Amino acid sequence: MAVPAHIPSAKITPPRIGVPLLKRERLLSMVHEGLTRRLLILCAEAGYGKTSLLLSALPEVGGPVAWLTLDESDADPNLFGAGLIAAVGAVVPETGDLVPGILTMGPDMAELRRALLGALDSLPETVIVLDDFHTVERNPEIVRLVDDLLGHLPPPIRLVIATRTWPRLQVLPRLLVQGQATTVDHSHLKFSRDETAAFFRASHSLEMDDLLAGGLTERTEGWPAALQLIALRAKAQGRADVHGTPREIYDYLAATVLDTLDPVTRGFVLRASILTELWPSVCQALVPEVDAGTMLAEVERSNLFLYRLDDAGPRYRFHQLFAEFLRQRLSDEEGSKAVSALHYAAAQRFEAEGIPDLAVRHYFAAGALGEAERVMKPLHGDRLTSRLAYAFRDLACGCPRTFSSSTRG
Repeated sequence: MAVPAHIPSAKITPPRIGVPLLKRERLLSMVHEGLTRRLLILCAEAGYGKTSLLLSALPEVGGPVAWLTLDESDADPNLFGAGLIAAVGAVVPETGDLVPGILTMGPDMAELRRALLGALDSLPETVIVLDDFHTVERNPEIVRLVDDLLGHLPPPIRLVIATRTWPRLQVLPRLLVQGQATTVDHSHLKFSRDETAAFFRASHSLEMDDLLAGGLTERTEGWPAALQLIALRAKAQGRADVHGTPREIYDYLAATVLDTLDPVTRGFVLRASILTELWPSVCQALVPEVDAGTMLAEVERSNLFLYRLDDAGPRYRFHQLFAEFLRQRLSDEEGSKAVSALHYAAAQRFEAEGIPDLAVRHYFAAGALGEAERVMKPLHGDRLTSRLAYAFRDLACGCPRTFSSSTRG
């Protein structure tokens, strides 16, 4: 079937990757296991290799694979439905004839749902991939439509959702309990030390020893996009030991993450980036115009490189490369005086919370040495633990690596 002119062929064709794909056997096994169930979700931040993983895994599926790359223009339910059917029609031709009717169906969601389920009902065993689902998820009608489809999906159909944000699907908990859904997140997708070395060798013909591979993996926290950009820089320089943070990583974060945020979220993550530990009460002091607890939960759900420091508690941290980038952007946009004021506000809040080491850290960063000394002085004898003693020593010496979240018990 010829693709209708109003559905660009690029949207229903799996993308091509410009570098050789690394076969990550542990992830391929997860994907193939997930494809035996009704729903497979790959959810992680930009640059974690969700699309690359699917492109590596799907050739072994055997049956038809319908691919739809979504963007903001698909947030209209009829356009979404038409794109879905066009993608299926590209691999099961007779189905695509329904696209014009769906496009002109109008706003009746019940009728659209019936049309889509009717089109899917006669399909052979088929995998349907919705790539970049986060671009349409802000329209609740789209989410409800996918919920309805999942609730009544014909048994031969498997749905794969690749997204940067956790989809608000009401049916997901039930599918997980029933063993009919699999989720893969950034903790699975990040590279191990061995995968880093294999990636540099297989994709860029660069050899590296275990020490260098381990250092790069720790520095990037296994983030594939950063490793790819470092590998490109290393290849250009003719050696694998790239020092510092390549500017390309910051450019990538600016274009694919920060510049896509709404102004409120953008301002929040920039100001909160001065913190090595993000507490709701401290973030509230830095950005009083928002509900910090709600904002942190939304930033976490949106996979904006924000991770919990403990499963049940309120403490978070940013991915270290993202934090570096945000702090640099904050300094460039607001200047050193504004940054110092934020550090001072954070120090006051941490002091009020009874967390002296973090209070001192931010008083130092604000240049308020007298306040830092005032907080340190009462901490003597049995109140000054070895951990705090080392933290204060390194603070006084200006050794910022001690300020990481690992300094807290």
